[in-house]
Amino acid sequence: MFMESIIVGIGAVEKVKDLLRISQEEGDKWDEEITSEVATADAIVETVLAAYSLTLPEETPDVILEARNNYAAWLFRRKRDVEGAQHFLGDADLLLKKYVESRRFEVQQRRCKVFSTNSEKAGKFWV
Repeated sequence: MFMESIIVGIGAVEKVKDLLRISQEEGDKWDEEITSEVATADAIVETVLAAYSLTLPEETPDVILEARNNYAAWLFRRKRDVEGAQHFLGDADLLLKKYVESRRFEVQQRRCKVFSTNSEKAGKFWV
């Protein structure tokens, strides 16, 4: 996973528990499951970005971390309350969409370059 080392360093489990409003009294009861959901959420983020030919910079932007945390919260909550989980999914999608849009120029450049190199008539396409 691309953010595996970041997970431990930034306390992703605690951030997801905050999103889910899991109380301190419940303690570490859900940590193992949430850790698993964070790893799955990392893969979701990585897959979505790859679909746009994007990779993450060395330092992961906060918007990506927030999207990841919301995906993890959605994965956790949907097992218990499908309708209640939907807002986490919506928030995660919105955050990731904003990141992709902020990188739109880079995405367009890559798509045009790939398109032009795959054509025998490259002169008619953007490079």
